[in-house]
Amino acid sequence: MLKIGLSVNETKMNADFFRECKLAGIDCLEFSPTNGAHDRLDFKKCTKEARDAGLSVWSYHLPFLPFEEL
Repeated sequence: MLKIGLSVNETKMNADFFRECKLAGIDCLEFSPTNGAHDRLDFKKCTKEARDAGLSVWSYHLPFLPFEEL
């Protein structure tokens, strides 16, 4: 059976949103923070909240920019 996934940025990464995703039929997530958010985002907390809601976290997207620094 196919699973339904969603890519979310840091503005949506919270327990309430994760519960809403599960209720809407979402099975898994990709965390894709906007540029500059990687340093301040608590990935462990977000992962725990997503899993507590019954979601799988399939990937963490790396920053896109700035190309000169990556």
